[in-house]
Amino acid sequence: MPARRPRTATTNWTECFKGSPATAGGSLVCGTCLDARGLAASHLIEEASRSTMDELAGWVVAVDQVLTF
Repeated sequence: MPARRPRTATTNWTECFKGSPATAGGSLVCGTCLDARGLAASHLIEEASRSTMDELAGWVVAVDQVLTF
């Protein structure tokens, strides 16, 4: 199996997720992670919103499939 090259910091995540079927129901972004990186909710794409662990837990219970990374 050939070696896989890891993604770099130059990956444009906005382009990866914008208009993706994975964001059709919205996307949650970890508030603690945003704070640790000095990012505000205004830095997020339209389909994403700042979230909490309580909101994430509610989504996980309510849905059939979850994508995390």
